[in-house]
Formats: sequence, C-alpha cells, structure tokens
Amino acid sequence: MAMSNLTTNESLISYLESTTEEINKVSPSFCLAKWLQSTLYLHNGTTHSCHHPPTHSIPLDEIAKSPDSLHNTSHKAKLRNQMLNGKRPKECQYCWNIEDLGKGHLSDRSYKSADSWAYPHLKKVLKSGLQPIAPTYLEVAFSSTCNFKCAYCNPTLSTKWMQEILQHGPYPNSLKTGNLDWFKENHRMPISDESKNPYIEAFWKWWPQVYPQLHTFRITGGEPLLSRETWKVLDEIEENPQSHLNLAINTNLGVSDSILERLIQKYRSIRPNINRFDIFTSCEAFGKQAEYVRYGLNYKKFMTNIERLLNECDERSSIHLMVTFNILSAPSFDRFLED
Repeated sequence: MAMSNLTTNESLISYLESTTEEINKVSPSFCLAKWLQSTLYLHNGTTHSCHHPPTHSIPLDEIAKSPDSLHNTSHKAKLRNQMLNGKRPKECQYCWNIEDLGKGHLSDRSYKSADSWAYPHLKKVLKSGLQPIAPTYLEVAFSSTCNFKCAYCNPTLSTKWMQEILQHGPYPNSLKTGNLDWFKENHRMPISDESKNPYIEAFWKWWPQVYPQLHTFRITGGEPLLSRETWKVLDEIEENPQSHLNLAINTNLGVSDSILERLIQKYRSIRPNINRFDIFTSCEAFGKQAEYVRYGLNYKKFMTNIERLLNECDERSSIHLMVTFNILSAPSFDRFLED
C-alpha cells in the first residue's frame, strides 16, 4: 500500500510501524533510501542519498568506468555495507537522534523506506546487496543558473549569488556559505554552463538505463527552467512515454511569461506519457517582506503565475509550496497563508 492511499494518522502510523519492523529484520540501521533515492548536483559533481546527510564528491574515475557511479559511488557502497551489518553511518545522525528518543519515535528512515518509490522494491534491494542499483527516486540539478539570490541560498546554487560575492566579497557568516574559498577547498564550486561537464556527459550515458526504472524524477537547480538540460529531459519524456513516471520540477516561478508558456505547452504534450506532474515552488512571507527574503521575487507576479498554472493545468498536476519559516517570514506569514 502506498502512503498516499492512507487516509488517517492512525492508519499511517500503523503502516509505518509495520514497515519499520520489516526493514529492521534486515538490520536496525537499514534504510532503503541509501539504495533507491539519489540527488545529483551535476553542476559541481556531488551527490547524496536522502537530504539529511551532507553531499560528497562523485569520483571522476568511477563515472569514467561506469556512468551509474553517479549514484553508486564507493562512498555509498561503504555506507550500505554498514547498514546491512547493523552499523549506523555517522552521516545519518539525524535519524539516529530521533530513534534514540525511544519507542514510538519514527525517523525519516521509516518514512522514506515506507514510501511508494521504496518499499515495493525491498526484495530487489536485498538481492542486489552491494551491487550497483538504479534509483527509483532521482533528483537532479543540472545547473546553478538562477535569477534569484534568496537569503537561504548560496553561491554554488545561484549564479546571482555568485555574481554578488565576486563583486562585493564574501559574507562573514559562521556557516561559510558566503565564502568561495571554503567551496573551493571542499570541491563544491560550480562548473559553468559553457564549460565541458563530465558529470552531465555521464548522466546522458546513464539516462537510457535509469529512466525506465524511475518512479519519480525531480529536476532542481538553480532555476531549472533556465537550464537547457531541463528542456532536453522534457523532450526525452515526450519521445519516450513512461506511464508510471511521476515528474516534478522545482521552480521559483519568477521566469518570463514566454518560459512559463513553454512549460505549460510542454506539459500538455507529455501529459499522456506520464502518471502525474508536480511543481514545487517556494515562498513564506507576504508582499515586500517576501521580496526581501527572496531577492528577485515579484510577489504579485508570483501569485499570478500560480493562478495561471492552476487554471491551465489539470487534475494530474499539483503545485506544492515549500516554506522556510523563520523570523524573516513570521511578521507576514498569516497574510501569506490567506493568499
């Protein structure tokens, strides 16, 4: 049963508890996300499985041997081995903190392993063991090109942020997210769209193998609607139907009318080829406050674009709002909710 089909909190908790019992039979640290979920930041050659652990570099020598090493890195193989043997990978401490609170506390290890892209593939994962495996949930950032410089972002994910730091110098913060020297030392600097990118080359070699096996494919950025690779993917989906595929795009919805129109028309073309289409966008404040938090945002236009998508797309598509709630959004958050 998929979690989306569960109608009450009681049935959801019961399902999660039974799934947790099943994965714990493998080991008390086993998590399907380490095998089946992958986020690839192709613009700087990093990856992680699950959004809680930090990213790690994808070795170029590994993808030269096999492009599926974009996901099946030697680092992940080491951690999968730990999980199969009941050891807790240190990078998964977020979940261990929850589970150590005692019985009745379910971590994201349970939620992710129970999801429809994960649990049905348990036997396949156990059969594969430490062999390379195709993810069923794949998220990809092709480029850091972006027209916003949001307060929560950093120069490896936004070219606007990068331009500002190159012009005015680094931000002196404790997280070092505004310090290019830190990104250089940790091999996180983005590759420009004009430069040869071995990670994107490897992705397109891997695509025919991984595409048919995907439950969910999600494109992020940067602003993905400004990346030529995004439109190449959409063309691929138009030419090669996969009726089970759930397609998702993260977008700030601050693009031009012509780009938004292009997205709507492309959705209409690929609609018969996929299961559903989800747009994820972000905001957490109202009016000028929102525009201060997300520099580059036109709040009124943002709301107009949401209304347009709701009117012009159909029941097989949804819009989801991701909210980074904090002191900057608190004063106008209620007005944002009303909108």
